[in-house]
Amino acid sequence: MLTEHVRKFKGGQILLWCCAASTGEEPYLMAVTMAEAFGTLRPPVKILATDVDTNVLATAQAGVYPMERLEKIQEERLRRYFQRGTGARAKSWARSSPSARSICSMPAGRCAGPSTRSSAATS
Repeated sequence: MLTEHVRKFKGGQILLWCCAASTGEEPYLMAVTMAEAFGTLRPPVKILATDVDTNVLATAQAGVYPMERLEKIQEERLRRYFQRGTGARAKSWARSSPSARSICSMPAGRCAGPSTRSSAATS
């Protein structure tokens, strides 16, 4: 549904908000969905990911996950959008790709979404 909606969007940048982002799997998978919807690793999208727990947001910012948490993702998507660990971590850990991380913003301490009030409404 999200893919169909954003494909209709003409021009400018799309801002998506992932509230209760926790450790970040959801916003990174949103980034994968947007990359596939637009057919590019740099879609015209910014994803704001927030959570009230700053500890889980630190994990989200790192974007490093044990492979068992990613096991439901198709192998082709894993190869394209995640980087496997190296050395002893090669088979058990993966990190979200730089392209996915570049469109996800996870500001620490931010639990509210983007402001919908204009400056005129607050003056």
